[in-house]
Amino acid sequence: MKSAFTVLPMSQRFSLVAGGTYEGSVTVANPVDAESDFSFTVTATPYNVVGDNYEADLANITTHSQIANWITIENPSGTLKPNEHTTIKYTIHVPENVPSGGQYATILVSQDNSAQSAGEGFSVATTLQLASVIYGDISGSLVREGTVIENNVPGFSFDPSIALTAIVKNDGNTHSDAIFNITITNKFTGEEIVNESRGGNFSEIIMPETSRFIAHRISNLPLLSFVHVNQTIYFNDVAYTSEKDLLICPIWFIFLSIITIISLVAFIVSRVRKHRYKKSARKI
Repeated sequence: MKSAFTVLPMSQRFSLVAGGTYEGSVTVANPVDAESDFSFTVTATPYNVVGDNYEADLANITTHSQIANWITIENPSGTLKPNEHTTIKYTIHVPENVPSGGQYATILVSQDNSAQSAGEGFSVATTLQLASVIYGDISGSLVREGTVIENNVPGFSFDPSIALTAIVKNDGNTHSDAIFNITITNKFTGEEIVNESRGGNFSEIIMPETSRFIAHRISNLPLLSFVHVNQTIYFNDVAYTSEKDLLICPIWFIFLSIITIISLVAFIVSRVRKHRYKKSARKI
């Protein structure tokens, strides 16, 4: 199979009310360059995250993923030929008297490729899965609290590709967006190499009662440069700023500079010795 199927959109947001009913859909497509038909099934799963790196847990029902039990899928299976697509409709039935706060699930599309060749006459069963994540807010007492625990900007790099990192903690009962605004300015010319319109603006969702480690890599900075880096994170209407001057110096330049300095010192020492030798020779 040349290409995997696609599921869009990758995520959806719902503002929910206890006792309400809501409809949504995802589109499943088999790409034009697929080599065969594929059969698929669609299920609703809980969506939780584990650890600061946000490893997905689609198996366990928690306080914030009960919504998986409230979803009914209209057409939970199908088959698509190459270059075909279909719409999967689903309904969310929110029970009465549910507490306010965030609720999270996925619409998980699974493809069963039961006879993929593994070489040497063997075959293995492989399952490909893609999900559209549902982010829901049940109205009521929504608590949006938290802070930015770490906001790190490097001060030196051998490489023109740098990583800016942060840890954001959400103490509330629903998800919140952490909005990042990064500006990198050339210290000598004042030119903004990276800004809001040049790849310096993005956001990440922070789930309730979790901390998230976020690393954003910026590439193709000038190879030998001195820049000012500013990373501002907006979280729950509070701005957290970290800024630092950054020297980007490739390791080969450092070696070349060391060799040049050693050669210059050796030349000066040699000249001084030669001068002293001539001076002593004249006295003799």
